[in-house]
Amino acid sequence: MAVEDPTLTRIPVQTFAKEVEIQVHHPEFEVSSSVQFLDTEKLSTGRHRIEIGKFKDGCCGRAAFAIIDDGRVVEIETEACEDAKGTATEEEAALFRLAMDKLAPTEQEPQPVQTFLANLNVGMPPPIGVSGCIKICLLGYCVTCCSSPADGLSCSLTRPSGPSTGTASPLMTFRQEIEFEVYKPDFEALASNAFLDVEKLSTGRHRVPVGRMEGPCGDDTVFANIRDGQVINLEAEGCDRKGDPVPSDVLEVFALAHNTMALSAKPPEPIAAFLGDLISIDVWGCFWICGFGYCLFCCTGDVITSGTSKCWVEKRKNSLF
Repeated sequence: MAVEDPTLTRIPVQTFAKEVEIQVHHPEFEVSSSVQFLDTEKLSTGRHRIEIGKFKDGCCGRAAFAIIDDGRVVEIETEACEDAKGTATEEEAALFRLAMDKLAPTEQEPQPVQTFLANLNVGMPPPIGVSGCIKICLLGYCVTCCSSPADGLSCSLTRPSGPSTGTASPLMTFRQEIEFEVYKPDFEALASNAFLDVEKLSTGRHRVPVGRMEGPCGDDTVFANIRDGQVINLEAEGCDRKGDPVPSDVLEVFALAHNTMALSAKPPEPIAAFLGDLISIDVWGCFWICGFGYCLFCCTGDVITSGTSKCWVEKRKNSLF
């Protein structure tokens, strides 16, 4: 199910700024098996375009070609994904420029072809400044961007790796202040609510479906937990079946948004009053947190059945969401 970008249709209920850690990685690169057999002497004069492998991160496997001029690798051309040529958003372009400006000189300078090929053969990826491809990670997700004169800048969401799994050390780490916006999720009450028997719900414990919430975990059924006629909390059951625990670098942003919104602090409410206000109901404890062109959809532990807070990252709809 396509999820509508909340920033297109609603005004944020809260905004805040927060400094977050940003990590820069080499995109995953697969070296062509022919590289080990290339003759560096023949490549030491003239201009050549040689296939060296492909970048595997991002929307597709991008074939990469080394442009060699008189024995120096001056550029790496990459094929763009056909459905993503020049599709970077303003936020992604700003993030790309920010990271590229902070690169060490060794990542930006042309290399002698002998050094370049020797590094590839021992598993070292191409220098970012020469290749124009970079992976930038923050808030539990990564964006892989590639820039080329022919196709412009294209970026695509890469599921967490490196900083989330601990399998790769970042090339560089820095901190940057980001403006965040908080949005409430869409909620649609069930027509059957008009026919619920309030008297039957006034005693004992009950779990009753009352609506549907649209979020990254799907068009999710929302249940009201009722105890002796009082709605204690809401649960979005489907959200419990998808998503990973909140990464550590998201927790501070999540906590700050949650504290400013205090959405899960609503006291128990009589079932009759609850049903009468379903048109304008807040889905307690679930909200969008959007910044730098991406949105996190987060639910607190008292809203999902596992009792563990979770977040899902999604690219905005107006950024090829």
